[in-house]
Amino acid sequence: MDRLVRQGLELTNFYTTPMCSTSRAELLTGRFYPRTGSFYINSGWDFMNTNEATMGRVFSAAGYKTVQLGKWHNGMTAGYMPSDVGFQDSFMPTPYVYENSTISVNSQDVPTAGWLEENLMGMALNYMGQRAADRQPFLMYYPFFSVHAGWMTSDHAGPRFQRPAPPEYLDKYAALPISSSTAQLYAMLEYVDSQVGRLLAWLDASGLASNTYVMLSGDNGPALFGSEQGHLPKEVRMPSGMAGSKHEVKEGGIRNFLAVRGPGIPQGGTSGQLAGLVDVLPTLAELAGLGQDVANQPWDGISFANIIRGQPLTTIQRERLLVTMQTQCIEDDFIPQLGPDRHVLKPQPLLDYSQGGNSGLGFKRCIGVRYQDYKWLADARDTQGAGRSFPLGAVGAPVTTGRGSPGWRVLRSRLSGGIA
Repeated sequence: MDRLVRQGLELTNFYTTPMCSTSRAELLTGRFYPRTGSFYINSGWDFMNTNEATMGRVFSAAGYKTVQLGKWHNGMTAGYMPSDVGFQDSFMPTPYVYENSTISVNSQDVPTAGWLEENLMGMALNYMGQRAADRQPFLMYYPFFSVHAGWMTSDHAGPRFQRPAPPEYLDKYAALPISSSTAQLYAMLEYVDSQVGRLLAWLDASGLASNTYVMLSGDNGPALFGSEQGHLPKEVRMPSGMAGSKHEVKEGGIRNFLAVRGPGIPQGGTSGQLAGLVDVLPTLAELAGLGQDVANQPWDGISFANIIRGQPLTTIQRERLLVTMQTQCIEDDFIPQLGPDRHVLKPQPLLDYSQGGNSGLGFKRCIGVRYQDYKWLADARDTQGAGRSFPLGAVGAPVTTGRGSPGWRVLRSRLSGGIA
């Protein structure tokens, strides 16, 4: 992964959503996840509206071969599978089984021996070799199952909440004075890193590196096991020291990174411009020269193609609001009403700043907003609804708070009418 960063550009001020399925919905559609119908991780809330124009549909319509490998968490039933929403090929393993897994290859179950990510990466490299041979452009969506808790094998050997990795990686970290859960995490991460290395080496050797973009990011903040909850264990698990973790709109729950390399991208660069997973599809479309003439728009995301090419920021990028909703606001009717053009209707009671949201406590308690150098959190349970404003890079005490913050004044004026 370090090599990927050195050979390309890293976006360091990059945001996901608090949970995995909602992040994938934004990545796949270029739209804020509440618009897509994917609100949570299970009980049907992870299903994404099949009318959405996924990246599979967008690139298939433009003549690309499209493929999905790895984790699929936006509807695991007929009608919602990758092949139903635009991906021509699919390699989908049994969820969270890391050794000797069964992989569904275009709906045909294929038993495998060995470690999951090694097998999936082998399939990915074979697929790219076929596309190179037939000279077909392709889009590959490959979310690793690692790093995530799961079972060791298909017979569910061992506890559900473990982080399996090959023994050579586990042995390396087992003797360190850290919790076994964190040691497994480090091992699993290095194992994934080795597979990223395989991908980059294959692209370089095949010659495809000269015309292929590679992007790597995460889907949410770290999930902390019980042994990682205390202050010192969390610092070992999360060296960033950011507040919060998975499920939250605090920095530790949604602050991430994106590394990208490819033609026209200067090597070794970084950018602190505000961006997020919702921007990836518009960026890919611009890089491929597809424009935005696609059904089921509008995109909420803003292409960052100019940023990775070293070009100036646009006014829209400088003035953007990046809004994230905390998934604890879920309730049965928590789906915004959309108009015929798929815009969110405003006003509507759900989005009322003071009285909307879950149980009428105000939509303000559901959201975190990033704007320029500020992040704004308004969870009433923590702040009595006043909201707090921090510089984006700060992880300690805020420099300004509540109504005294200039970032708060700008955000409050723009948010008081409800969130789209």
